[in-house]
Amino acid sequence: MNVLVLHPGALGDFLLALPALRALRSTYPEDDIEWITQPSVLRLFAGSGLYNRGISIDSASSALLFSDFFPRHDFPVESVDAAVAWVTDRDGALSRNLRAL
Repeated sequence: MNVLVLHPGALGDFLLALPALRALRSTYPEDDIEWITQPSVLRLFAGSGLYNRGISIDSASSALLFSDFFPRHDFPVESVDAAVAWVTDRDGALSRNLRAL
């Protein structure tokens, strides 16, 4: 299973989400969990085992998730079975693009 976690918040907000992220890892110990978050958060939790791969929220590929034009082949994640997103999706673009994955 491939799980994508999208959390654009700063470190304090991220720390508040940490119990949920630990529960996610314990529920899916052998599965791939990919985080899209702040680069500082990725560095802080590198080697923690809570995620397999991290993508900077500041990257161009992350911005594609929120666009009406989503070139799936340019996104660094091939498929997503489940997603957890700590964001508002007013226009539905994020939901559409995650379903496309």
